[in-house]
Amino acid sequence: METTNNSIHKEQSPTWANVVSSRVKPPGSSKTFGNKFVPVSLFKATTGNDHIQRKIACLGGTSLKLALSIREIDQNIDEVVENILTQFGDIQTCFEIDNRRKVLFLKFISGIDLENAKKVNITYNGKKIEILETTEYSEEFKNIVIPSYNGLSVWEVAEKAYDELSKIGEVIDITALKYKNINAFPSKSIKINFKTKNDNHIPSSLEIMG
Repeated sequence: METTNNSIHKEQSPTWANVVSSRVKPPGSSKTFGNKFVPVSLFKATTGNDHIQRKIACLGGTSLKLALSIREIDQNIDEVVENILTQFGDIQTCFEIDNRRKVLFLKFISGIDLENAKKVNITYNGKKIEILETTEYSEEFKNIVIPSYNGLSVWEVAEKAYDELSKIGEVIDITALKYKNINAFPSKSIKINFKTKNDNHIPSSLEIMG
C-alpha cells in the first residue's frame, strides 16, 4: 500500500503497509528498537471517541476475559501483577501473563464480576492502567504494518487508515513507536490490527490531503 501527500511532491512517495496473512499473530517489536522505542496506542487519539473500546487480540478468547497492558512498567513483573490483582478486591479472577507482549489477561466467573472489574480504577505507581476488552484470533484477524511515512505525521496516517479500514471491518487497535524518554514519534512502524471478511477490499493506497 502507498500513501500520497498532495501538499508534498517528491520523486518517490513513501510506501507502506504489508498485510500479514491470516492466522498469524501480530509481530513483536523489533529488537533493533527495543532499547530506544516503546509501542504506544493511538486508538483514542485517532478515533476521538472515548466510548469506542480499544481491544487486544488473544488466543482462547472469551466474553469473560479482560486484559491490561503492562509493557510500559519497568518493574518486577510478579510484583506488578500481584499489586494489580489486589486492587480488584473480592472479585474472583484467573490470570495468565503474555510475557512476549507484556499483557496480563484476566478471566472471570460471571458477567457480573467482569462488569464490576471494568469499573475498577487500576493504577501502579500513580499511573492509570487501561483495562481492555479482548477479541479472539481468527481467520478474520489482519495485521497491517506501516514501515514508513516520510512527510506525514503519525496522526494523519493513523486517522486516514482508521477511516478507510473501518469501512470494511472493525479496527481493533492502532499502535506506533515512540521514544521511551521523549514525547516524540519517528516516521516509522505504525501497526493496525483489525478484523475483516473482505480481504479483497483492503486498499492498496491512501491519498492524504496536506
